[in-house]
Amino acid sequence: MRLPRETLKLTQANCIDGTLLIASLMEAIGINPAIVIVPGHVFVAWASAKNGERWRYLETTALDG
Repeated sequence: MRLPRETLKLTQANCIDGTLLIASLMEAIGINPAIVIVPGHVFVAWASAKNGERWRYLETTALDG
């Protein structure tokens, strides 16, 4: 597991590295992310409605810079 600054420096990431990076960026702009852990994988989520009833998910390993 890498810190977000290490992931940016290396310009490569696995699922946990990418998730931590995106979650950190979300927090920096005021979005409260959730880290979702399933067997063998990790991805990021966030509530898209103020009441937290609707969640969005992002598969960070599918992002291509």
